[in-house]
Amino acid sequence: MGSRGSVIPSFLARKDSGILPITDERMTRFNISLAEGVDMVMWALGSASGGEIFVPKIPSYRIGDVAEAIAPEAEKTIVGIRPGEKIHEEMITSSDSFSTVDMGRYYAILPPGGKEIVAQYCAANGGKPVEPGFVYNSGTNPDFLSVERLRELIEGEQGRELAAGQMSHKQSCNSVSPRRGNGTHASADLATAMPAGAAAN
Repeated sequence: MGSRGSVIPSFLARKDSGILPITDERMTRFNISLAEGVDMVMWALGSASGGEIFVPKIPSYRIGDVAEAIAPEAEKTIVGIRPGEKIHEEMITSSDSFSTVDMGRYYAILPPGGKEIVAQYCAANGGKPVEPGFVYNSGTNPDFLSVERLRELIEGEQGRELAAGQMSHKQSCNSVSPRRGNGTHASADLATAMPAGAAAN
């Protein structure tokens, strides 16, 4: 959500047309916010041993539910999937399961090395191996976002984008305004552009 690959901006742009094209009613996707992505990166920087791939535990959503959350009155037309497009996302395959460790908030896919490497990693980091054949798939994920929760998240994302756009506009205006005198205006402009309660260094 909030990324370039999301279907949400497309649905929002078509909302007033009264028709939303849906590739397939069965289609699902994982959902992660930009803030959650940043949190995972920061956690990985402090927790990684080296060579593993971290996969976040995140909810799924149905494409049809996203359309319903954005435009409940719109007609939903099925247009079919595009070449190469998948019905569900799969972040951990069954073949990955033999080297995957459950770390709590995340999964860690380890480099090839067999059971001994998995056991050593678990002993050092406190994780536990997943069951052989385990798959992490957006269609079989037990955690799904409801239409109501999707609507809340989308409205929140729109609010953040609007605030960011207003802030960017304000900074742009400050940077092109003619200034005279000494260099003290730069600090004043920075203080104006920063959110309330933030201190400029």
